[in-house]
Amino acid sequence: MTPQQIFATALRLFAIWLLVASFKYLVFSPRELAHLAEWNGVTTSVIIGVLMLAVAAVLWFFPLSIAYKFVPRASFGDPVSLQPLEAARVGCALIGLWFFADGLLSITWYVLIFATQGAQGVQSEQMTTFFFTLIKMAAGIALMAGGGMFARLVVRGQKG
Repeated sequence: MTPQQIFATALRLFAIWLLVASFKYLVFSPRELAHLAEWNGVTTSVIIGVLMLAVAAVLWFFPLSIAYKFVPRASFGDPVSLQPLEAARVGCALIGLWFFADGLLSITWYVLIFATQGAQGVQSEQMTTFFFTLIKMAAGIALMAGGGMFARLVVRGQKG
């Protein structure tokens, strides 16, 4: 497998995770919010679920195209030779994907809270957690997009 194929496999796994996670916003949250007569929240919850499904579909059908944007291109015949820089690039991209995925559900939950309760209904601890989650997701995007730079820092002084 090439580094791109490894990352594309991770993207497909992320797509499956998004598919499963979208059920909360398409089924469970609207039912709970309907009992509270929060129709704005129901609409927001369904929109979030549909967006998650759309992203899952893009990740499922175009994983290699996306992987080539984050991990430098190699020919299809090149197996992973486990050179330190290439392995570190793939590792950085995978860690970045995990940071992003880990924060995604929290962010969507906070968006749902903001939509149903407004800014006045949000506690200061929730806002702090929201901003820290945004920072973690930004770090994940930076690791995926700038994997080469981070990989060079990781393998500095190693031979290979």
